[in-house]
Amino acid sequence: MILYRNADWMFTLFRHDGCDLMTVVAGGVGLYDVTIRLSAQEMAALCADEARAIALARDVATRTAAYADRRVSPPIDPQNDADTVTP
Repeated sequence: MILYRNADWMFTLFRHDGCDLMTVVAGGVGLYDVTIRLSAQEMAALCADEARAIALARDVATRTAAYADRRVSPPIDPQNDADTVTP
């Protein structure tokens, strides 16, 4: 279920199979999605503070390797989630 989507579609915060996740659009010439796991505390904080969520999304997009231990592969597309709702 989508919990929050940035107006620019830079990132999406969502829950899938009980896991809190963030998908970020990354790349330069070729765009691709990076999905990382979040703690419940991170999810609550990011949903409440878009500036903080944007900062994390930018960091994930520019330093993808630093999030390798939290990365979900292959990335999950929140648009194909049967429980998706539009906020």
